Amino acid sequence: MKDCRNLKFFLSSIQMESLESLKLEALTEIQGNMELLSELLLGCTAIRELPSSIGRLFGISLLDLHSCKNLVGLPDSVSKMRKLKVLILKGCLNLATFPESLGDLEGLEELYAGNTAIRRLPDSMIKLNRLKILSLKRTRKINSEFARDRIFPCAFDGLKELKSLDLSGCILSGDKIFARINLSRNKFVSLPDSISQLYRLRYLNITHCHELPKLPQIYI
Repeated sequence: MKDCRNLKFFLSSIQMESLESLKLEALTEIQGNMELLSELLLGCTAIRELPSSIGRLFGISLLDLHSCKNLVGLPDSVSKMRKLKVLILKGCLNLATFPESLGDLEGLEELYAGNTAIRRLPDSMIKLNRLKILSLKRTRKINSEFARDRIFPCAFDGLKELKSLDLSGCILSGDKIFARINLSRNKFVSLPDSISQLYRLRYLNITHCHELPKLPQIYI
């Protein structure tokens, strides 16, 4: 439906079980499972929310919502998309939270949420044991009115497959809490320089991180 610039509505419900790819500017309630649908591309649209029925899309492996500047949240039902491997949320300026059930996305491998308003990662993230890429980077182009520059890091212990962690441009907050961080047995090849901002850090465990060649400068 490319270049349908004046399209404002698309059916009152969607029920196309043989559909394999869907790219729209608005998403209504979903009927049926559409098991063959593997990609849902909604980037650069004006949508504010996803219907709770999105959890019916069990076969989705890619959900692209990049630059949806009006998007304010994700429904808890997203956690039912157990085959989801790639979730792209970068540039969603008003997206402030993840659903607490995010950790139920057992197959998630890549999560891109840079340039959002997210300040906290849910504790359930430690269950994402297949996650390989986590990007929460900030750029100077982001207006602080929309996107905070402080990130409360979760405990990354449990993310055994993590290879890339990008927190560039973030100010790691919660320093009174994070005196101890366990990053052991991960597969990433570098640590973010911003880890040096955790001035209360007294314990950092990076044992068995066999692919980590060096550490950023840390002030003790």
